[in-house]
Amino acid sequence: MKLIPFFRPGLSARLALIVFAVQAVLLAGLAIVIHSVTRRALYDSFDQVLQSNAESIASLVDFEDDEDDEGTELELVEEIMGPRFSRRSEPDLFAVYIDHDTLLEKSEGIRQPPPQVLEHRGKTHFADQEYEGHPYRFVVFSTFRIPDEDSSHQNASLHPRAVMVYYASSTTNLRNQLSVLGLSTAALCLLCVVLSGFLAKLVSFLGLGPLRRLAGDIALIRQDRLEHRIKTSGLQPELLPIASSLNMLLERIENALETERRFSADAAHELRTPVATLKSGLQAALLRTTPSNEARSVYEALLVDVERLEGLCDSLLLLTGNGRESASTLTVEEWIGEIEAALAAVKTGSEAESATFEFDLDQQVPNKSIACNQQTSYRIAANLLGNAVQHGGRGVAIRIFVVFDELHARFIVEDDGPGISGEQAKGLFKRFFRVDKSRSRSEGGYGLGLSICLTLARKFGGNVRHEPNSPRGSRFIWLASFVQGGTPEEQHAAVKAVPHSQEQLKLSMP
Repeated sequence: MKLIPFFRPGLSARLALIVFAVQAVLLAGLAIVIHSVTRRALYDSFDQVLQSNAESIASLVDFEDDEDDEGTELELVEEIMGPRFSRRSEPDLFAVYIDHDTLLEKSEGIRQPPPQVLEHRGKTHFADQEYEGHPYRFVVFSTFRIPDEDSSHQNASLHPRAVMVYYASSTTNLRNQLSVLGLSTAALCLLCVVLSGFLAKLVSFLGLGPLRRLAGDIALIRQDRLEHRIKTSGLQPELLPIASSLNMLLERIENALETERRFSADAAHELRTPVATLKSGLQAALLRTTPSNEARSVYEALLVDVERLEGLCDSLLLLTGNGRESASTLTVEEWIGEIEAALAAVKTGSEAESATFEFDLDQQVPNKSIACNQQTSYRIAANLLGNAVQHGGRGVAIRIFVVFDELHARFIVEDDGPGISGEQAKGLFKRFFRVDKSRSRSEGGYGLGLSICLTLARKFGGNVRHEPNSPRGSRFIWLASFVQGGTPEEQHAAVKAVPHSQEQLKLSMP
């Protein structure tokens, strides 16, 4: 069974972890190598001292008689090397053999040389041992000595005689040095590992800079600006295939949407002529003849449906616009004027007779320009207000707020109607979506109003969103962007260049 991962690090974190792990392994290996080489060097130096001491003791052996070994003595050992053997704690140890197996002399601290000494006759051997609970290292050194030719015995034998020296010294200090070295190396490596972790994070962050720039370039692509293409100049070779593939995908999507727009626009244009003809015919029939009451009712009902069909064609034409119409700006006072005009128009409607309206305008009106035109401002405000009237129910209380911050103007419409459930809220801004599908077209519309609001707002760098009202009802917020200063031409260009992504606009919402 595949386990569900609980931790999914980002690409930067993964690269940093990989680099960190590799550096940690390398540093650990380097620490082991340093410790091993240093340990070997210290032991080699220690062994050289052991062998040098053993050779010095061997050089002090003097043969005075060849008949027996009673005349053979070890001269000046105590005087020359005495302090080493007289230490109370961990003294050096030695033993001297002649002819391989005859013990000539040994230090006072040694009771009995280890039995493996005699196993290494005739060669130099190093080994470790324990002596009275302390660690020792010893050397067995073998050599040959020729009796002194100036001996007072005329019959002295001049043939070489074997001398074997056992010499041992405590390794406690050596092991302490190795422990200190190991701890120092481990601490240094740990510090390097910690520093390498920060460096790995920094390197991964800098290394992923081109990818973040590519993501930022992609974020500028919006539904109404599909002509934007990702810049490939100066892009790293590894990212070029991705950018090229995305550009080709954008081109295909733009062509497909353009085909859809043209078809919808052509269909709406073709429908407008017969609808206009049918409307004029019905109006003429009502004016020129005196139909019966029953016929008049039929004509009037048909005229209402034709007018709604005409409105549907206009809405489709508005939705299928290519988004390249000339952008313009409004002062805040002009923008508020369009909102007030839309509010006045909605109040005169039959559906708004039982509704109550409360309009709250921010007292501090900034001296700025808003990225929008008169027709769009009026249409968005009228749609949002009409939506509150239609879906709020009889006697609905509608509150309108206009507030400002440093970068945006907000038009907020709240109602105390039945509200919208979470599942229904997901499709509010889709075309032809209707919350209550059981309602008739004459009551509920075609489900294009909110879609038109969102489309128009985004064309000018704004946004529209819904959220539940407390304690009941709905709240719709239109976020319009300010254009910062400049000449009319500069403002015109700034409206087209409003770069707000939808995520940024969501964060800007209250």
